[in-house]
Amino acid sequence: MTHALRPLVRDGLVEVRHDTHDRRTKHAVLTPLGKARYQQAYVVWVEANRRVEAILGAAAAEKLRSLADDVASQDLLDAYVSGTKPASSTESSER
Repeated sequence: MTHALRPLVRDGLVEVRHDTHDRRTKHAVLTPLGKARYQQAYVVWVEANRRVEAILGAAAAEKLRSLADDVASQDLLDAYVSGTKPASSTESSER
């Protein structure tokens, strides 16, 4: 995880701090610059979602979000690794 954070730390967006009670544990914390960039990205993300919903319609946009949730789920990753069908597949209920 620390390796994945290096570019964010390098760019001054995230600071990695040791836990006050357990020095083996680290916490990633947004810097003021990181918080500002997050706010900027959030505004863009909200607008992109608004446009997708305007183009696809609310129902289709919700299906797209649901599918994206499925793709990003631990169930799908576990199924992919094991070569089995995901336990919480929404295929039968919505598709």
